[in-house]
Amino acid sequence: VGQHELLAELEALLDRTKDGQGGCLLLGGVSGAGKTRVVMECSVAAGRRAFRVVTGGSQPLSGGQVGDPRFGEPLHVFKPFLQAVADECRHRGPEETERLLGARGPVLALYQESLRDLPGQESWPEPPRLPPVAARERLLRCLVETLAAFCAREPALLVMDDLQWADELSLGALDFLRQGGLSGMSLLVVGTYRTEELDAALRQLVQAPGVEHRTLGQMDAPVVARMVEDMLALAAPPASFVHFLTLRSAGNPFFVAEYLRTAIDERLLYRDVFGRWQVAAGDHTLERLHEALPLPGVLSDLVGRRLEGLGADARALLEVAAVLGRELEGDVLTGAAGLGDAQELEALEELRARHVLEDAGGSRLRFVHDKLRETAYEGIPAVRRRSLHRDVALALEAQDVWGGVSPALYPVLAHHWEQAQDDVWTFEYLEKAGAHALAAGSNLEASGYLRRALALEIQRGQDRGVRLGADRRARWQRMLSEAMHGLSDFDASIAHAEHALAELG
Repeated sequence: VGQHELLAELEALLDRTKDGQGGCLLLGGVSGAGKTRVVMECSVAAGRRAFRVVTGGSQPLSGGQVGDPRFGEPLHVFKPFLQAVADECRHRGPEETERLLGARGPVLALYQESLRDLPGQESWPEPPRLPPVAARERLLRCLVETLAAFCAREPALLVMDDLQWADELSLGALDFLRQGGLSGMSLLVVGTYRTEELDAALRQLVQAPGVEHRTLGQMDAPVVARMVEDMLALAAPPASFVHFLTLRSAGNPFFVAEYLRTAIDERLLYRDVFGRWQVAAGDHTLERLHEALPLPGVLSDLVGRRLEGLGADARALLEVAAVLGRELEGDVLTGAAGLGDAQELEALEELRARHVLEDAGGSRLRFVHDKLRETAYEGIPAVRRRSLHRDVALALEAQDVWGGVSPALYPVLAHHWEQAQDDVWTFEYLEKAGAHALAAGSNLEASGYLRRALALEIQRGQDRGVRLGADRRARWQRMLSEAMHGLSDFDASIAHAEHALAELG
């Protein structure tokens, strides 16, 4: 489907949602196809219709995932929504807190700590510990009921970007929401994913009854022309220039944007004395474009152009940002980089000016496109990469010295310490991540953390001849047994319980 057809369909879905007939639409496309651009335009359209709009998405750990491809924080796709609930409760007081959360608050606070100290929540007791399957069902029920309360007074749009990186519990929550009757709620869920990274779990959700599914196709010349007009405020760009961009970019918005920036650098696009963009005149213009712009298949070359010529400080800051991930806290970035205040400000402005980083609200920053982060990370030498992961881990741990490390950071810190080759802290955070995920009913994530810890412990023993104590391995096996029971894999549960007993003699 084309972008404009899709936007028209989304606007029709918004109108249905406003009438209490919500739904879920998942949008696939190759990397750079313009999925995020479409959902952001949908968000603008929703704002015009007086919708509450909550945007978020999944992020990979920098440098790829650890162990299981869904090795991430449980329920992280819904964290922006839970934060929006917390903000609403603080703004409106105890009565709204009771309506939106009530007894559900302590359950959901396992996944969003900002829910713990809301007005009136102190009167509710901690939820009792339940077997894994029952704990999961309780969580999903609480989440859906809170979603229903959130959109009871005003319709809501929930945007979830990059679902190919979503954790198992988030996908399970979306499936539970689908089964629970979205059609009776004023809630529209719009998610995006990369078609080249579609796995079995996400495919099952995409093909489930009640889920609308569309694949975003290539942009044609009229859409490319409108994109050029939007980016440059250039009325009626020459047809030959638009035709060239359409063919050269293969209709991919990411390539169109990159080619426009390269054309500006090559002075093939320039501002006239009135500040308006103009295309260089002459028959040689398109020939120079052919020479200046690489084919879209050579993505690394195209992205590399944006990163060429960065100053030493900007390059250093870029490497730290690439290690931190697609979206990051500005304070953590500067803390890990260790540059002086003046150097940091200048380097950050250079990265903004080169359209590498952009503001993401508050003190947060994000890469303009994840391909920029991937390319920058791959270009870091191995030895320096290990050092940067250590610096980032220390900066993350220093965020809240008095309050301790947030459970949300356990898997992130396990990843950074493993990449830094520090076994002590790697095992510490893998175990903490496993225990937290298990308590939260996220059994697949828990099994991923614990399996990684066991495999890494064996590997380190083979490499260095040193192993951890049997009691610690037994604890991991016992927790893994519980996680597999929660996943209804009873043979595996028994096997891991027996391994735990064997470790203890």
